[in-house]
Amino acid sequence: MKPFCEENLKHNMHQLVFEVLRESLEEAKEGFCTKIEVSFLPDGKVKICDNGRGLPLSKDLHASKEVLDKILAGKPITNIEYSQMGDLMQSGMQTVNSLCESLHITVNRKGRQFQQDYIRGIAQHDIHMSDSMDKSGTEIILKPDTAIFGEIAFSKEVIYKWLKENSADIASLTINLCGGV
Repeated sequence: MKPFCEENLKHNMHQLVFEVLRESLEEAKEGFCTKIEVSFLPDGKVKICDNGRGLPLSKDLHASKEVLDKILAGKPITNIEYSQMGDLMQSGMQTVNSLCESLHITVNRKGRQFQQDYIRGIAQHDIHMSDSMDKSGTEIILKPDTAIFGEIAFSKEVIYKWLKENSADIASLTINLCGGV
């Protein structure tokens, strides 16, 4: 069992954000995303937005639910399960979602907007779909599970440094960090 020291918790909590950012950076590397914004919100939440293509969702809500379930659906993770997980580097979006007290996703794609809310990896309602402007991209607002991570705050400096290292080869990408310390 790994010790629950604050440094391990802080490292793994930042890995949750890095995993979401990896998806946005992939879109940028493929030429579909030119802007990523990370906002530090009250109550320990972080919002990550990009102007990429957005997840492949459609008017067929059943098919869209299957896509979101495949990518995001998880299950609550206990402290004991977490202690046996090891490093969360490249753990996948299902693990990220399962380690979040709450996660809200908004996808804009092909004139439609799709929204879903999760608590500890479990969808809270059917997908909400509405018309959207000519906007595209994905927005995720997440709050790490305080039952696992406690009240540790995200570090703007740590996230900035990681983004700078991982986006250095993407010339056309603009990155903004808002709020936070």
